Amino acid sequence: MNSVLSLHRTDTTQLPPERFLCYFPSSFVQYFDDSTQKDPRKAVSAERFDPAEAKRKQTEGCGVYYSPNAFEGGRRLDCLVHIQAVLLDIDCAKEGDGQDQAEVEKHKEEIFLRLISSKLVPHAITDTKNGLQAVWRVHPVGGEKGQRMFREAEDILIRRFGGDKGAKDPTRVLRLPGFSHLKTPAEPYPCILVWNELERELYGLQTIIGEFYLPPEQPSSQPTPAPAPTGGGPLLSPYQNVKIEDVVREAGKQAGLAITFRRNSDGSRQIVEDRKITSGFISFKGNFCYSSSGKDRKGGPVQVAEYYLGCDSDRAKAWLRERFPDSIREGFREDGDDAEAPNKKRSQADKLIELVTEDNATLFHDQFQEPHAHIRIGDHWQTWRIKSKLFRRWLCALLWEQEQKAAHANAITSALNILEGRACFQGERIALENRATCQGEIIWYDLSNEEWSAVRITKESWTIEAAPPVLFRRQMHQQPQMQPVSGGKIEEVLEFFNLAEGEQPLLLLVYIVSCFLPDIPHPVPILHGPQGAAKTTFARILRRLIDPSSVEVLSMSNVPNDLIQLLSHHWFAFFDNVTGLPEWASDALCRAVTDEGFSKRELYTDDDDVIYAFRRCVGLNGINLAAKKPDLLDRSILFRLERIPKERRQEERVLWRRFDEARPRILGAIFDALAGALRLREEIVLSGVPRMADFTYWGCAIARALGYSQDEFLRVYYDNIDEQHQEAIEGNVVATVILVLMEERHCWTGSASELLKELCDIAEQEKIGTHTSSWPKSVNVLGRRLNEVKTNLAEANILIDSRKGTGGRRIITIERTPVAAPRGDTETPVPGVSPDSPPKHSPSESQEGSSGESGDISTFLPF
Repeated sequence: MNSVLSLHRTDTTQLPPERFLCYFPSSFVQYFDDSTQKDPRKAVSAERFDPAEAKRKQTEGCGVYYSPNAFEGGRRLDCLVHIQAVLLDIDCAKEGDGQDQAEVEKHKEEIFLRLISSKLVPHAITDTKNGLQAVWRVHPVGGEKGQRMFREAEDILIRRFGGDKGAKDPTRVLRLPGFSHLKTPAEPYPCILVWNELERELYGLQTIIGEFYLPPEQPSSQPTPAPAPTGGGPLLSPYQNVKIEDVVREAGKQAGLAITFRRNSDGSRQIVEDRKITSGFISFKGNFCYSSSGKDRKGGPVQVAEYYLGCDSDRAKAWLRERFPDSIREGFREDGDDAEAPNKKRSQADKLIELVTEDNATLFHDQFQEPHAHIRIGDHWQTWRIKSKLFRRWLCALLWEQEQKAAHANAITSALNILEGRACFQGERIALENRATCQGEIIWYDLSNEEWSAVRITKESWTIEAAPPVLFRRQMHQQPQMQPVSGGKIEEVLEFFNLAEGEQPLLLLVYIVSCFLPDIPHPVPILHGPQGAAKTTFARILRRLIDPSSVEVLSMSNVPNDLIQLLSHHWFAFFDNVTGLPEWASDALCRAVTDEGFSKRELYTDDDDVIYAFRRCVGLNGINLAAKKPDLLDRSILFRLERIPKERRQEERVLWRRFDEARPRILGAIFDALAGALRLREEIVLSGVPRMADFTYWGCAIARALGYSQDEFLRVYYDNIDEQHQEAIEGNVVATVILVLMEERHCWTGSASELLKELCDIAEQEKIGTHTSSWPKSVNVLGRRLNEVKTNLAEANILIDSRKGTGGRRIITIERTPVAAPRGDTETPVPGVSPDSPPKHSPSESQEGSSGESGDISTFLPF
């Protein structure tokens, strides 16, 4: 099995270098000759970073580095603006260690696991061939205070994890992920981001200092030898019997240093010359070093080995075990040592991880690299995010059942970090959906009950499965659906709706069934009518049938990210009492219908470019039509409701009691219709379709499964589309004025400026306000307004064409064509339409693909 670190290298969440630098504003990029680490090239600010230039520098043998902290004017201490990150540069393969690459990789993995198991995990870790570079992003701190806190934090992190002790300079640079390590030009090594938590919330510098704090060693007035072990109890350190003098001598030999000693009158030893820095360790006695005054203890054998060998503590300990095996008591070890300690007490984090076994949990990640666990609860299995509160509670319950002990917060955090890593890099990838999904030709619908059962729909029939495959993610708001029963009729649901006279119930029935179909764009039902028309009740009935929730109707958010979160968490999102939609919200709903992606920051989920790709059922209601933009109206179905007269009103409790009694039968009829539609779908052949192409094909199949003809469905659907076009035109002042312009003429030709002037004159005559934001003030804006309604005007037999004429001048042509009537889409005529009638729908609709998208119309061609 691959190591955890090698699996991280194959992670697909890598960032382009220019995107990575966005997380370190006002940083600098610099190039060095990688073979010597000298010859620095001029530093450039991250805002001026050019990836192409960096690649060219790489071909010249330069390494590419960046400064995590913020500067202004240059990468110098006097130009430091503020500290925005602390860092660790951990070298796992010092020259002269005699290690092969396998040992280096093992050491890197040990350090990596320690870093990601800490409570304050780094925001980024980069694999740099011979080591790791870790970065913690912090809230900006400037001035002397920031520099002092930076050095204090660096000292603590280096003592905690090891690392380059020269990295306490705030101007320090690190290798930029995405470029190669070129110290060995023949073997370039890609420096890869192996841990990406850049969207995690920032830490405070003081928080880092407090979390990783290591108390300084207490000064001693007299050099005192370490106590000898007694009784067989554990040593304070397994290395304390190794004498400093022996360590200095052996380390000096390996480092190539000539070291001489002299004995002091008190029996201690003093380094006379080490051809290095003699102020680091001056005098020593037994197994501790002191300053020349004898008051400040500097460290023991491990620290001395680190100093002379130039390595971190883990490498120093391994070297001591190799050189002084007889002096190191076996059976005891410190955290981080390689030797196993059978008598060492296991931490709670280790116990929690061990309790998660294959018998009670399966770890995996979803299509968005989010870690999940499929866990056994009683006699059934449930699926939860590892980061969720429920999984955390389950983990705590495991420890309590095993040992009757409460888990510490730090232990839980450490265990969750490791389990997330296992799920992402050792677990299987399993796509999870919300409420409905499709596997091959099988549709699954999550009942969201305590047993985690689901409905399985095939061409033959439907059944309720008690142990479905791992398919669904659940949100806290979701409510269980009633268990469906066979033998019902879907028309029973119509008695609970308040459709206005003339509205077609068939279109509503087809829409309801289509909401149980995943992987197709669903039109947006838009309910409109006066107060007292039961619009909210209509929405709540739809919600309980399709996607029961504790939050049945939603309020339209004013914040884009909040709207994305709502759409992500609800299979059927119905927005209540919408008086108007801003353009960004209208565009977001269009994208949610047609399965386009969103991205947002993690702390929302708000994250490191968490990508949300989903397709949702969306509904709106309001006194007036909530949608005005043609793009959203094209994806809609309009339902008009009338005010309920007094004699027909009833108590809500009576209504819901009746509905709950009928709901199981209605659900059974819906699943019967779905099974029938799956059988009939391939038989549907149409010569042309409107924008929502998939819904049209499936609508024909559903209508036939319900006992209607596809011609009946097409007739009512096209009637609704005509209403959408009319609403789009009436909601656009430019389109309204163009209709007036073309009332008495068949063709108009001229420039955009001439058209704008003539439209302004007509608007003034018709008392249409031209001082609103919707009226174009320039020819550029006029062009955009025409494009918005070009398709809708074509449905009103007004065709608009724009092309360059002689001399490069752009000429606009507006033409009124003969009135058309609906065409027949099947081999039999549509009821009420003459077979000889000219076509009504334009080629833009008949030439669409299955995606449901259509282009602008510039010419008119009959079918």
